[in-house]
Amino acid sequence: MSVKEIETAIMNLPVAEVDELVTWLDEYYASLWDQEIEDDVNAGRFDALLAEIDEEYKEIPKFADEDEERAFWATHDSTEYIDWDSAQAVVFPKLRRRKPAKKPQRQATLTAIQRGKYAHFPPAGDLLPSEVFAFSKAEEKAREERR
Repeated sequence: MSVKEIETAIMNLPVAEVDELVTWLDEYYASLWDQEIEDDVNAGRFDALLAEIDEEYKEIPKFADEDEERAFWATHDSTEYIDWDSAQAVVFPKLRRRKPAKKPQRQATLTAIQRGKYAHFPPAGDLLPSEVFAFSKAEEKAREERR
């Protein structure tokens, strides 16, 4: 079956089935990306970079799940683990944008930021771009106060 035939078949699907297909494709594409990263790690392509980082900063612990990681970063200063001054913008061409979090979740994240309860950047997708800017300003102010 050609790509053109697949496209035509997709255009004839009901919306609910297109949604189901998109979800499956996102998960499949993410698994391909995960495998590519795992292959690079196993091939040692990141070894020199990781060794350099390990020499300068505390080792970031391994987390059992995302909740454990969130709890850790809520109580630890990321500057002890990461050199943000030399951080460079990175492009992930295969990374797909996810839908923003529902309003109550975003509001909870914003409230936590305003109260200074975040010691790290909020989870991806929890904020809209304008809210990310507000968080960046709050984080910058917190860094200045720590100096």
